[in-house]
This record gives sequence, structure tokens and C-alpha cells, in this order.
Amino acid sequence: MLQRLLYDIPVRGLGPKRSRALNEGGVLTVRDALFLLPRRYEDLRRPLDPCEALPRRRCLVRGTVGPLSMTRGPKEGIRFSLVSPRGSISVFCFHVKRLPFREGDQVMLLGPVGEFNQRPVMVNPKLVPPGSPELGRIAPVYPSSKALPSWFLKGLIRELLEILERSPIEDPLPGPVREMRSLMGFNQALREIHWPSSEASWAAARRRLVYHELFFLQAAFALRRHNRSLRGGRGTLQTSPPAAGRFPPDPVGSYSRNLPFRPTPSQEDCMVRILRAFESGPFDLLLQGDVGSGKTAVALFAGYLCLMRGRSALFISPTEILAKQTFKVASSVLKGFDVHLVTSSERTLEGDGLPLDRPALLVGTTALLHLKGLESLGHRLVIVDEQQRFGVAQRAVLARGGDVSLLMVSATPIPRTMALGLYGDLDVVTLESPPPGRGEVRTAALPAEGLMDALRAVERDLRSGGKAFWVCPAVSCGPASAEERFGWLKRRIPWASPAMVHGRMSPAEKDAAVTSFREGRSSLLVGTTVLEVGIDVPDATVMVVEGADMMGLSQLHQLRGRVGRGNRDGLCVLLCSSREVPERIRALERVRSGFEVAELDLRERGSGTFHSTAQHGDPGLRVADLRRDLGLLEMAREDARGWVVRGDVEGLLEELEGLFPGFIGLIDGG
Repeated sequence: MLQRLLYDIPVRGLGPKRSRALNEGGVLTVRDALFLLPRRYEDLRRPLDPCEALPRRRCLVRGTVGPLSMTRGPKEGIRFSLVSPRGSISVFCFHVKRLPFREGDQVMLLGPVGEFNQRPVMVNPKLVPPGSPELGRIAPVYPSSKALPSWFLKGLIRELLEILERSPIEDPLPGPVREMRSLMGFNQALREIHWPSSEASWAAARRRLVYHELFFLQAAFALRRHNRSLRGGRGTLQTSPPAAGRFPPDPVGSYSRNLPFRPTPSQEDCMVRILRAFESGPFDLLLQGDVGSGKTAVALFAGYLCLMRGRSALFISPTEILAKQTFKVASSVLKGFDVHLVTSSERTLEGDGLPLDRPALLVGTTALLHLKGLESLGHRLVIVDEQQRFGVAQRAVLARGGDVSLLMVSATPIPRTMALGLYGDLDVVTLESPPPGRGEVRTAALPAEGLMDALRAVERDLRSGGKAFWVCPAVSCGPASAEERFGWLKRRIPWASPAMVHGRMSPAEKDAAVTSFREGRSSLLVGTTVLEVGIDVPDATVMVVEGADMMGLSQLHQLRGRVGRGNRDGLCVLLCSSREVPERIRALERVRSGFEVAELDLRERGSGTFHSTAQHGDPGLRVADLRRDLGLLEMAREDARGWVVRGDVEGLLEELEGLFPGFIGLIDGG
């Protein structure tokens, strides 16, 4: 029933135009429609007396219409009082010339209650007819658009619920789990979430549906782990020492001797954990740490182990600039091994001299996944840098082949709720501290009129031998665009020889600009947020970010991590587009830890947009909110893992496919 397409069901008012609008909004099935939840509710259970209406609430008020009078001016309309023996309330109906009732009529009006001259008033209420079927109930109000008004969605969902009432579906959640957690039945929960009989029943329905989503999400992760264990990998990190003879003695030490610095204790600990994961069989790991904590060196250690085993590995970077930078580092660190740069999917293993007969590390962009002849490489490890750019579908592609290990590297720390909710199939390895000797990065947030102050800060730093980034919110259009600002800076400080980089430039142009900046021919690099992604120039000491108030906190934290990576202190100037600096931006002046920034970002923007997950990996939670539902998430994780371990998984797959279709490939690829 839930997977039936809407156009297969006879529903009043559902013609081609509405069907097309629903399809464009991703509503194709009965399930999709029933999980279109109300954005709010209206309490129509008991009409209030005018004297009971409270400001800052939507109220249903019953009374007698007093004398009507016209109002003049910009808000022309009709004013009257709604009266009862106990009191009255003023009502303003703007931009109307007549009303569907007259003085002396008994009416019920529904609308927001405000205050005027310290007295409650109703503004533009709607008339509720005495015979309305919604009276006496808590009624849903759905998100509305021109093509899909709220009243249409209300009627559509009401009809689907009536069909469900006549033909209930079997509860997809295992009965023992439902009973153990005292959860409402699935059919009842769907009815109560749309048309709650009370506040308590709504809360119970939401709890059931949140748990439902999270249980099946965690079941997908547990099935992925289970399938991997059946194919030879345990799927979890081991705490016992690695088996003797698998690697030469002290691989961490032998790798570290190739690094141009001494690894921190935290880096060494992460390397040991990766080594143990290798010994346990195919694995899925998420490596996270703050900006500048040395994640690339740790990730390349995984490549080193794979090459020592005599197998090839892939290192996938989000951009060509970062791929070339990683290739340069890998070539230096992995001496004695083949390291190749691949940035075009048109290359072939056979035709371009890429190795088939010996192990190699291939560094490139996502073009690597589509490389002709890749299947003949026999690689056993995929390392993904900037993992938040890889969604579930892309991870399913990476997971193809049960004996390929996966190491995802997070650009910035991930809050625990997000790690459980979006990457529950991955074990998390955390870098706790940055390498010693790095400079401190101070952050200053300025309003729009602080532009010249930002320029003076850049000039001071450049004259003392530093380098600067200037980040713009767009390529063109407007004075704060990269092209306009580049021209302005060339006129203001021509001696800095500004260079520019943005997404519309060819790879060769971007590479030339970054190389000029890195080698010192340019001391100022102007660009868009493409600069966010991993450009490592240790002597860069100052950054200006224009339009900072239009960006997320984690993105800003990652940007400011581009400066102060050497032994000099850094400065990041956050230049807002408004006259006032928002408090959330001001918080970055105080908060320096990426872990704290990640939590702030999650609280501010929610789980759907954190790390752009709505576009790059959000599994599509429609009821659950990872910020507020951590307790249910942990409960569902425990229950789902236990259920999968018991082996009763056949009944889970159909519901999984309906809820999270993108995860089926991830499970099958396990």
C-alpha cells in the first residue's frame, strides 16, 4: 500500500497538474504523501470567549459582530469588535471591502491575536462555518505553495488516511521491538500525527515515527556491517594487537620517518587504530579532526599499509587543486611506491601507462571512480577526502566489492548525533590535537562598512612578508564578487600582484593562480569559497571573507583554517554584508575549536543542512531531528544492531527500500 504510486489511487482533485507538482516535490507514493507532515496545528476543539484570547497565539474566538467601520490609509479595510457578555476583542480585516457576515451575526473567527494599545486584537482572521468538520478537533496546516495549497494537501492526506483505515497495513516494525519500547502502532501513529486527538497522542505518534525512521536507518548501517563481516571483515575496530607477520615490525615508525615532521601522539594513535583495522579485514572508517590537525598524513598512512600489502589504493579529492596538492605530498611521503595523478575519467589504465602489474596509489577527483579499466586495478582501499561532499548514492558506488576498505576523511569535526545518524556504518577515528608550533588564528567580525579596515589589515600583513586570501561569495555580479573585488584590489594594492581563482576557470588557469600564490609571485589570492577546500600555503597569514553572514559556521571555520598553518599567527576577518554583525558570526571570535563550531552549526541550521547534507548525504529524515532526538537515536541503534545480529532481517528490507532507497546499494555493496 505505502509504495503504491499516487496516480494509481482514485483521489478527488488529483489531476495531471497537481500530480506533476507533487512529483516535482518528490511526492510520488502513498508513503511520500503520508510523510508530508503538518508544519503546525490549529486547536479547534473549543471556541474561546473574546476575553480569553491571548496575544501571540492563534485562537478560535466566538462572539457577536459589533458595528462595522471602514479604515482609511495604506491599510484600508474593515474594523469591528467581536463581543460577548464577558468581554470583547477588536478585529481588523485589511484590504477587504466586504465581509461574509453582518453586524449582529454570531460567528467563529480563527486567526493570530496581537496587541494594539495594550489590548488584544485579531488581524485578518478567517471565518469558520458552524458545520465545519474540523470543529472539535486539532486540525493540521500543511506547507503551502501556489501549485499545492494547504487545503489540497489536507484533503489528499485525509483521503489516504481513510483508505488506510479501511485497509490497515502490517506494522513494519518488529513486534518484540515495538512492545519493548512501548510504541504506538504504525497505522494509529500516521493518523495521530496528522489529526491528533490530544497533545499526548501527538507526542506518542511523533515518538513512534521518529523511532521508526531511526530504527530502519540504523538497521541499514547494521546490515552493511553484517554483510561485511560475512565477507571477511569484522566491520569494527579491534583493540587487540595486530597479528604477527602481517606487516614488517613498527609500520607506524617506518612511515613516520618519511614525514617532514614528527607525528603528534594523536596522529600516532590514529595510525595504530587504522593498522588494527587493516588486520581485522575490510573496514569502513571515518577520520575526523579539526582544521589543520594533520588528517592527510594519517590518511596517507592507510595508503602506505595497502601498498605494503601489495595492493593498490585510490585517494579521491574534491577538487583538482587539492588532488594535485595531495599528489605532491604523497609522492614525497610514499617514496619507493608508484603514485599517479588522475584528474580525467577519459584516461584508461591500459592506454596511459598506469600500473596494472604492481601496486600504486592513484590520486584524483571523483573522475577516478569512472576510470576506464578501473576494475582491473584490483584496488583494496578507497580514501575519500572532504567526505561531506559524498552522499549515500556515491558511497554505494565506493562500496561495490566486499573486500574494498573505505576511509572517509571529514573536513571539519562532526557532532556525535550527525556521526550516528549519517555515518552509522563507519567507525570514527578522531584526531584530538593539531601539530605543535602552529600559529594562533584570531578572528575579527566586522559590519559592511569595515571594508577599508579589512584592506588595511591585509596591507599590514603583506608588508611584513605574509600572504593573504580574499574570499568572495560569488564569481560575478555585485561589488563583493570575485571579479569585481579582484579589479578593485589590483587598483588599490598593485604591488601585491593579486591572483584570482574561482570555479568557472579552467583547471590550468586555477593551477597557475594557486602556483603563483604558493611560490610568492603573488602575495594575495582572490577567490570564491573554492578556497575552502584544502589549499595548504603555510606562509598565508591573513584572510578576508566577504558575505560571511551568508555562510555556515563550519564553512567559515574551514576557511579560516587556511591561515596560520606555519609558525606565524593568523588573522581571519569576517566581513558581513549587513550593518550589524549577527551574534552567530560574533561567536566565531570566541570559539576556536572545530568541535564546538560544529555543535553551534548543528543547533543553528539543523541536521538537514549541516555539511550540506541535504544535498550530499542526508538520508532523508522526514520526522526525526538529529539535534533533539539523540536519546531515541541511541535506543534505535542498540535495537537495530541486536535485531540484525539475531538474523531476522528479511522483513526489514522492504521497509528500508521505501524509507531510504539510496541505502540499498550501500547494503548490497557491503
